[in-house]
Amino acid sequence: MKYVFGPVPSRRLGQSLGIDPIPLKTCNWNCVYCQLGRTIPLSNERREYFPAEDILAEVESTLGNHSRGEIDWVTFVGSGETTLYSRLGWLIQEVKAITDLPIAVITNGALLYLPEVRQALLWADAVMPTLDAGTADLYRKINRPHPDTTLARLVEGLIDFRKEYTGNLWVEVMLVRGLNDSRPALQDIAAILRQIAPDEVHINLPTRPPVETWVEPPDEPSIQLAVTLLGDIARVIRPVQGTFDLNSDEDITNAILNIITRHPMRQEELEQALLAWDPAKLDEALVGLEASGRTQVIERGGSRFWGAAGSYYPNENQSHKTAPPSWQPCHPNPLQKITFQPIGYICNQFNTPVPSDVIKMAESQIVIKPEFELGLDGLEAGQHILVLFCFHLSDSYELYQHPRNDTSRPKRGIFALRSPRRPNPIGATEVEIITREGNILRVRGLDALNDTPVLDIKPLQREL
Repeated sequence: MKYVFGPVPSRRLGQSLGIDPIPLKTCNWNCVYCQLGRTIPLSNERREYFPAEDILAEVESTLGNHSRGEIDWVTFVGSGETTLYSRLGWLIQEVKAITDLPIAVITNGALLYLPEVRQALLWADAVMPTLDAGTADLYRKINRPHPDTTLARLVEGLIDFRKEYTGNLWVEVMLVRGLNDSRPALQDIAAILRQIAPDEVHINLPTRPPVETWVEPPDEPSIQLAVTLLGDIARVIRPVQGTFDLNSDEDITNAILNIITRHPMRQEELEQALLAWDPAKLDEALVGLEASGRTQVIERGGSRFWGAAGSYYPNENQSHKTAPPSWQPCHPNPLQKITFQPIGYICNQFNTPVPSDVIKMAESQIVIKPEFELGLDGLEAGQHILVLFCFHLSDSYELYQHPRNDTSRPKRGIFALRSPRRPNPIGATEVEIITREGNILRVRGLDALNDTPVLDIKPLQREL
């Protein structure tokens, strides 16, 4: 098969039969997260890249080889931008004439400002365009578009298409760590989504091999922030488990190539698909695939992916040259746990939680362990110090809380609050030294309970 691939497991469409009317990689965007490699060069010309009649014949043949229930959706998804195929509208109508399966079109949406493109997609049951940025600057950083496909045109096209289209409009937002996962960036996207009024917003994560090595999915708190800010119609599209159909071609190498050219596969996915095809020929198939010269293995995020040899994936040094100036490589610290040794403890009359204002009005003692007493040298009465301590009674945390548990006040992120229920239960309070007697500091203004472990003491230097 030259134009049809799968069915493949889709995160949104179940088992999806793909139709690809575009040569690899013909696109007007060069997204940093694209699983098909870099776009070289950018192309914005709409034309009939392959005969539409040939594509239709292949679709009809493939549908005839599958039983009802094996395919959930028929999806037009190009090895680049689908709407660059000029006879897309004709193909959609003809496919609808030969099957009652729903038809989806995956597109970046960059050409929806053109009336003829909007008209072509009106026959589809679902259209899934992309909106990754709410500002022109961020749009250029993430999607790296053809000069003619501006953010203003993208938004204009999406709004106009919503007015004309009665099917399912599902807008995809691909989140990239450090680029569009911040509150301001998400608020900008949300503002545009309100103008578009899609039926659903699909929050996607770069789980397949991103073209740029520095691209990473956001952390879970950022994902949940996106769900909150993008509205009630937003949901996260998680990776899905499913079956890759390799029975559509007698030559197993061609069957695999038909898929990985449009849908790179993890090593584990490929092995599972080959085992389902013929367990006895797993090793033989992998050797043949590698020897064909038409595939490549891409390493991203500690995983091995199989893709088409014609796709271009830069190495780490080449990729880092394209990273936005504000981005720096982030490598996890090998330390899994950090241990602190208390230097002392708090002594006062408060053994159970009370409002911090009440504790601050009373005096407390900071009792330093004898082995650390010499570290107090230089502290004097009247001096203000910062006391760092451990919330030793806190055994859990919440990232989003009402200030002081007051449900009448809107929730805020834990790092904007002084709540003891935090990921690392560390508190910090400025206090005034009343007296020092050996290893004991008598202080005013401390809002920590009796027996609270003290982690550190620092002088406050106002001039800094």
